[in-house]
Amino acid sequence: MKKNQIYITTGFQLLNTLEYLNFSGKMKDFNEVVVVGEYLTARKGVENILKLHKWNNVIFLFPKWLLTIKNKLIRQILMNLWAKVRIDLIFDKKAALLLGSYHNLYCQYVFQKIENNNSILLDDGSSSIEYGDTVILKRRLIEKIFGLKKTNIIPTFFFTAYKDILDRKGISDVTLEENRYTYLRSLKQSQKTGSEVYFIGAPLVEQGYIKEEEYLEKINKLKKLHKLIYVPHPREKHSKVAEIANSIFVLKTDVPFELYLVAQNELPKLIIGYHTSVIFNVNKLFGDKIPTNYIKLKDTGNLNYANKLISKYEELDLISSELKI
Repeated sequence: MKKNQIYITTGFQLLNTLEYLNFSGKMKDFNEVVVVGEYLTARKGVENILKLHKWNNVIFLFPKWLLTIKNKLIRQILMNLWAKVRIDLIFDKKAALLLGSYHNLYCQYVFQKIENNNSILLDDGSSSIEYGDTVILKRRLIEKIFGLKKTNIIPTFFFTAYKDILDRKGISDVTLEENRYTYLRSLKQSQKTGSEVYFIGAPLVEQGYIKEEEYLEKINKLKKLHKLIYVPHPREKHSKVAEIANSIFVLKTDVPFELYLVAQNELPKLIIGYHTSVIFNVNKLFGDKIPTNYIKLKDTGNLNYANKLISKYEELDLISSELKI
């Protein structure tokens, strides 16, 4: 039996894994999942998606006690040391390699270990549009532990929902196949349109691209126009989400939002967000059955990031409507 060794960090990446296995006819292979996520919130999402398929083996790279160490510096140092040792033990050079993220440190380290480049990369949301950009690791400790200074995962095969709009810089030799969400579509039931309006949260405040006051102000304006439901991102600050929960309903789900929608009896009336991959994925899954609005960032304070957003806005204009608020 052929073996696939799959390294993922989030439930969404595992969902894309199922899509690839379904697409490639590898559902009945020996499929081993290695969860390299660094956050307990993301692990909950993974655990829920794991229930959708009978996996041959599942390995959680980090024990829960390690993920709950309060001192961030100590936690990161211990995690890196732990990951290096465990990956060296777990890695199977004879297996086909599936990677859920091209910018995750541990996925990069695994990719560096393969000898025959028998690798498949799965996209990780709309950031994959700029996939061709080189990933540079600047922290000296990481360089010493993993031997990584400058690396970009160039797989044999890239399975992506963004095939037609992908930046192909530096990856012209990579075989691309489109993720049409065939597996997820097969789970869909007949649905009518309801009255819910969802706002898809994003860690833009946490990343320093927008001030918290401005972020909350836009939500306050929108809640006057709609009966709004807020969908938090795992990397958003608890205090910010708690503030939002004081005035509108916050949806708590441990599965990717796309899977949540598929399981509902009714489709939402509208979905609003920034440059979230949810808008791209919902369009793939539901077409024009679910209208979407996106909000542009005015000034990110980061020129490089602002330049990357230009191409995303161009693609969003094709499938969504800009909401000026």
